[in-house]
Amino acid sequence: MNTNSLKFTFMKNVIGLATYLLFSTTVFAQNFQTQSVSIFKNGQSFFIKNGQVKTTDGQWKMLEQDVPAALFGTLWFHSSEGAINSTKSYPDTLISTKEETAAVILDVLKLNQGKQMILHLKNDKTLTGTIESITKTQNAEDTKNRYNHLARVVVFKTETQWITFLSGDIQRIDFLEQPNFMMKTTEKLPKNIIEIGFENKEATQNLEMMYLRNGLNWSPEYLLELNSDTEAKLTLQAEIANNGEDLEQVDLNLVIGVPNFKFATQAAMLVNFMKEIRQSSNRNNHNNFSNVSMGQSSSYGVNSDFQGNAAPPEAVAGSANGDLFFYNLPQFSLPKGGRAMQELFAENVNIAHIYECNLTANPTAGYRKEYLFTAPTSNNVIHSVKVTNKTTQPWTTGSVFVVNQDGKTRPVSQDMLNYTPSKGHTFIKLTEAPDVKIEQAEKEISRQPKAKLTPQKNGYWYDLVKVEGQIKIRNYKDKAIDLNVRRPINGTLGNSSIEWLKEEVINRNNNLNALTNVCWETTLEGGKELIIKYNYEIYVRF
Repeated sequence: MNTNSLKFTFMKNVIGLATYLLFSTTVFAQNFQTQSVSIFKNGQSFFIKNGQVKTTDGQWKMLEQDVPAALFGTLWFHSSEGAINSTKSYPDTLISTKEETAAVILDVLKLNQGKQMILHLKNDKTLTGTIESITKTQNAEDTKNRYNHLARVVVFKTETQWITFLSGDIQRIDFLEQPNFMMKTTEKLPKNIIEIGFENKEATQNLEMMYLRNGLNWSPEYLLELNSDTEAKLTLQAEIANNGEDLEQVDLNLVIGVPNFKFATQAAMLVNFMKEIRQSSNRNNHNNFSNVSMGQSSSYGVNSDFQGNAAPPEAVAGSANGDLFFYNLPQFSLPKGGRAMQELFAENVNIAHIYECNLTANPTAGYRKEYLFTAPTSNNVIHSVKVTNKTTQPWTTGSVFVVNQDGKTRPVSQDMLNYTPSKGHTFIKLTEAPDVKIEQAEKEISRQPKAKLTPQKNGYWYDLVKVEGQIKIRNYKDKAIDLNVRRPINGTLGNSSIEWLKEEVINRNNNLNALTNVCWETTLEGGKELIIKYNYEIYVRF
């Protein structure tokens, strides 16, 4: 044997490198790219894509893997140069040719038929020569599984004879000339496509596509740093989750507001390849269409990550569009499956510390003729901060993490910052205040029997009762506090020893008595007690 001959020892665990050649009438656009994306907090996002597509006889085709997961009623195509005369989707066949490294001995034998080699067989037998033939598969099952090769008969030619043996007897192959290890397999794959037809037959056409889809989401997160009793710094950052599709250098908008996408709850018919859309018996109820292959991304109602005192970037530009507000992030990139955090603004804000207590509504029956005060523990007092929005943009609802910057950064609380329009204000809960105690009691001071009869048949008589109430507030702190005490009151309001704010609302449970939300706003010095007295009239059943 020639000592310079090329030797090759075959190993079964070969990692194949595959390339796919797609044969189709489809010609894909090399410049068809995402231009802008607007992400809403409900997990839906609006895409605009455009570019130039290469057509064949006025037609352009998009393969299933490139079709967006568009929602019903939101998928639209437009061409600036040529009118689109047809848009349709249908199943087609894709011929796939795959090239990979041979992974079994049988394939190596087939690829190198006629080449000089040395075969090492079982029982330490060796043969030098060429492969003349290999028996073909006997049935369809063998054709599907080419790894079932042990029973194939190999005809091998040496210098003096032709020898037959089973392919499974081969232990090793030494090649005496350059071998071939790359093999090609061809298969037909069922694929769905979208076909767009243009009126003109230009080889290159401009095309724009827009659609709404699920899979992208953003959640607002606020950081409120308390610097003094009257000043704080409010920072908004967006946490973005991309479970939809790759974003590369796109014009990204994060949207504040409540969108109305009434029918965007299922796939657009054109891209609904996986299931037949079922029509509801109610033809106007589009929500009964099947919803396929569009998972919502996770949405965190509360989530915070304190980033310390790093210098913030310049505020992100924003603009209003009707009742929606858009934070704009140009040249934004994030691959599918990625997450990102982006600071949107950092503003100095005015705050005021408020102590709040929400008392339960008064009863509609069972009034006593003497005071019976509630225990202070039943009327929790909440220490909050009132934050005023003096910026030009609204604050969207989101989690807020509050820290105190008095000397050292210390955590205070985490709460919800509610939607706050420009020039408006909101309240953020800090802690409960155990050193502010509130008691309340009411008593009946007069009664007018059978003052009202309900008009319906077999109606009921109602007495008109005048009620007097007291609210006792004790401030055990060593400094003055601002107080807001709120209560819904059934009945007609009378007088109050401290001016109260009033808001009449619909009383859905009692059409005989009005319902008013009242609020006492006052200041109480440290170590002092305050008693608020008030009265009202209410109809109670006789």
